[in-house]
Amino acid sequence: MGFWTLFEVASLPIIQVLLISFLGALMATEWFMPVNIGFTFLIGGILGWILVKIVRPKPYLEGLVIATCSSG
Repeated sequence: MGFWTLFEVASLPIIQVLLISFLGALMATEWFMPVNIGFTFLIGGILGWILVKIVRPKPYLEGLVIATCSSG
């Protein structure tokens, strides 16, 4: 293997970490943070609703399961 091939293979994980770090920093800015929190609650609520449909807890616990999944 040549130098440039080894350099490329060695730098790929570092580039991936930097890319994910940049994406996280972008999502944590003031402009995007409310949107990020909204997506988190929306996706968590959908997953909680699916869980309620699969597991079928007692009716008085359905809202608690969905709320817990949504805020988690």
